[in-house]
Amino acid sequence: QSDAYNITQKLVHEIINHYTETDFDLEQAYGLVPLSKEHLRKLFIKEHGISPSKFLLQKRLTLAKQLLANKEDGYLRINEIAETCGFNDHAYFCRVFKKETGLAPNEFKLHLLEDNKIYPTPSKMNK
Repeated sequence: QSDAYNITQKLVHEIINHYTETDFDLEQAYGLVPLSKEHLRKLFIKEHGISPSKFLLQKRLTLAKQLLANKEDGYLRINEIAETCGFNDHAYFCRVFKKETGLAPNEFKLHLLEDNKIYPTPSKMNK
């Protein structure tokens, strides 16, 4: 493995370990590596094919999709899902989710329900 890969892994691990925290600061994570932010960003893109901020966003949106699709967690409110995924502003979460998926979170969930990919549990339906 290249030196660049090893250097960028510090940032990858920091993102993976903290992406669900609403106060996670990617700028502080950059500070963990003794390179300029721009140089580290370029190395990250070279090694991983996406920017660190895009990687962080993908991690958060992947979790959001899982929570929206999970029949046990399927009744979480959108603001709860947003916070669980590290977004401190649910309106921003909804905008980003729609931009990246083409559907608002509620539409995404409805689409899954219509395709029978989510099966509400009877106990939750009666609440």
